[in-house]
Order: sequence, then C-alpha cells, then structure tokens
Amino acid sequence: MAIAVIQNIKNKLDDNGQHETYTPQGGAKMWKFVVTFPDMEGVAFAKKSTFRFGVGDKVSFTATADEEDGHRFKKFNIIEDGNGSPEQSQQPQSDQPPPQQYSKSKSTYNSPDVVKGIAMSTALSHVITSYEMLGRNEVDQDHVISVARGFYNWIVKDGFDRDICSRRWYAVEHAVRSVQWKDFIGDKENVTTKDFIDIAEKYLDAVKNIGTDVQMV
Repeated sequence: MAIAVIQNIKNKLDDNGQHETYTPQGGAKMWKFVVTFPDMEGVAFAKKSTFRFGVGDKVSFTATADEEDGHRFKKFNIIEDGNGSPEQSQQPQSDQPPPQQYSKSKSTYNSPDVVKGIAMSTALSHVITSYEMLGRNEVDQDHVISVARGFYNWIVKDGFDRDICSRRWYAVEHAVRSVQWKDFIGDKENVTTKDFIDIAEKYLDAVKNIGTDVQMV
C-alpha cells in the first residue's frame, strides 16, 4: 500500500467528451476519474460524478495494472485517508451492496486552503485544455498561470465553499469544451478569458435555474 498526496483530479472523458462511466454486470454505475500522484497517474472509481477526495489530500491506496479495449492503465483503489481513517472501496463490485458514499464531514472538505488549491489546479487545467483546443502552442508557463488566475478569481468569487465553487469550475470546464464547436465562440484567434467566463456565466445560470425556469416541451 502506498501513501501520497493527490496532485490533480479530473473526469475521465470518453470519445464524445462525456464523463466516462462503467457498470459491472449486476452492479451499480460508477464514474471514472483520472487521479495524479507525484510519481504516477491512473484511474479511480466513484459512486457519484464528484470524487470523494480533493487535490492536496493525503491518501493510502493500492495500484494495479488493468486493461480495457486493448489499452493498459493503472487502477487505483483508495483505501483510507492519510491519517489512517478507513474508506470503503469504491471499485466496481457486483456481488455486494454499493459502499457507503464519502461524507462531506471530512475535516478538510471546506478548508479554504484546500478549496483554493483545487480551484487553482482546476483553473490551470482548463487553461491548458483551452490552448490545446485552440492550437496555441507558443505560450510559456508564466502566461498560463496568469490566465489561470483569471479563471481562479471567477471560481472563488462567492467564497470558498467547495459545493459552490464546484458549480463554477464545472461551468468553466463546459465553456472550455464548447470552444471546439464550429462558430460557437466567434473569432477563435482572438478569444479571451472574458469570452470563456461569459459562456461559463450562462452555464452557471442554467444550473442555478434548474427547477424554476426549465420546462418540458
């Protein structure tokens, strides 16, 4: 068993850009996440579409080799947090009831320092992804960090509650992924951080208005 600090967490996407899931025979649907530790990266599973640990959390885990559709990858099973508190396995299992979901009562869940770290890491990831989609290769790390601070400031605009921030960083993710659609964002050569945030604002409003202004047609 290894102990390490989580450096990054992101949704594992399928070929259509959707959050990838896996449903074992006779079992419950699981969501896949790409988890990065200092010396390795692999896939972990969760019962819900949000991961139970965050960037900066120290955890104990096992890593095993797995293969899917001819591609080999590391599969992580996080056993406990770094303080030795047990976490029930969330690997896909069909012969036993689903494990208890991770509780938000974990002491670091809404820690401002932890949420700040997650928000900045997420912002950096979104900037890098946006530049990859736009084909912008002539940028340096200082520039990426500078742009990421713009995303970060918007993500933490309402404070450091993780649930509130998560709606904003997912809105930015959706805005960034939208840039690949033809004519969606206008002049891709001159797109700015504000353009992404304007789109993210619309996505965030759609989330906030669920149950109030959405009608079936």
